[in-house]
Amino acid sequence: MKETKLEQYLVKEIKKKNGLCLKLVSPGTKGVPDRIVIMPGGKTFFVEMKRVSGRIDPLQKYVHKQFNQRGHKVYVLWTKEQVNEFVKKLGDRNGDSI
Repeated sequence: MKETKLEQYLVKEIKKKNGLCLKLVSPGTKGVPDRIVIMPGGKTFFVEMKRVSGRIDPLQKYVHKQFNQRGHKVYVLWTKEQVNEFVKKLGDRNGDSI
């Protein structure tokens, strides 16, 4: 599945959970995750989308490490199955989550 299609699928599934799945654009800062997922209950997640044949480049690894050092995990999703697993872990529409 192409990265674009996988990203569209994630957006659709997050909306079903009453969440927002926004494209994360940071002018002047390369390597930021593709999406920020905002769920009910004040839960926020950062997601990097990759197609199966893709790779995480060194700059992305560096930025992910910077997020991690500040207590924010970046979820890297490669397949539709991983998107399903991620969305399932988010919990119900009331904000219970991972």
